[in-house]
Amino acid sequence: MIIDFHVHIIRREFHADEILEAYLEPLKELEALLPRNDDELALWSNSENDHERLLESMDASGIDVSVALPIDWGMIGTTHATLEHYMDWLFEGCQSHDRIIPFMGLDPRRPDARELLDRICRRWEPKGMKVYPPTGFRPDDPDIRWLWDELDDRSMIVVSHTGAAWGPLYKDLAHPKYFDPVAEAHPDLVIVLAHLGGEYHDEMWDVVERHDNIYTDISALQGWLPRRRDMVLQRLRSVAERIPERALLGTDWALFELNYPNQLFMNWLRDEDWASPSVSNAILGGNAQRILGL
Repeated sequence: MIIDFHVHIIRREFHADEILEAYLEPLKELEALLPRNDDELALWSNSENDHERLLESMDASGIDVSVALPIDWGMIGTTHATLEHYMDWLFEGCQSHDRIIPFMGLDPRRPDARELLDRICRRWEPKGMKVYPPTGFRPDDPDIRWLWDELDDRSMIVVSHTGAAWGPLYKDLAHPKYFDPVAEAHPDLVIVLAHLGGEYHDEMWDVVERHDNIYTDISALQGWLPRRRDMVLQRLRSVAERIPERALLGTDWALFELNYPNQLFMNWLRDEDWASPSVSNAILGGNAQRILGL
């Protein structure tokens, strides 16, 4: 079973205006591939997609199951729908598509964050939560300790962004080190540090190798292909050797569909020599299958 642990299903109204502009910045360097006017930019695949488009991509890429990770942008910019509306749209769409497993998203700084968490969990019983510290919080902040307590009590998985951030976001808050005390205090809480730590890749190892409950995913690696093939292979071989049981496939769909689509990335992963068959099977699906209880 191939499981993509890191995809995004989003409608324009759920994206903060400021965030969409910020995340277009690195892609604008690819001027030859990008649309040229504001109307066309609104069609960029990360600003508007849906469950059916994800399933089409999964079929083309040979992916059996995907984990959809919503991000709560409500405390950092202007959105055009409530967080609960977003969660209802995401989860309702997944009810007829059992190949997509939706997590919830929440910024713990919201004044009603505890109530939102309880309502969304009672309504949808999510298996996990995506958090995005660069919106303005440190995971080790005592003021949000309640969040990790709640997620641990509910046996939910945590997926956190790590690495790069642009625009109004705070990149320093995406450092893996801030999850060190969280993992220490909650040894049964499964924490996934996304993107192999991103630009904090070297520092990520200090945290991941100290805590058996911290995992990582390989999402965003295709952003370096084909130009940095050797670097991508080095990182894949490193996780395959050092933490083969705690690395997960992730694609960050649909962020890279303009320059290195999922189908191309999945074919590349199958063709390249970066792990033994048993280890690659674990990373491409077995590990996720285990922690998701599938």
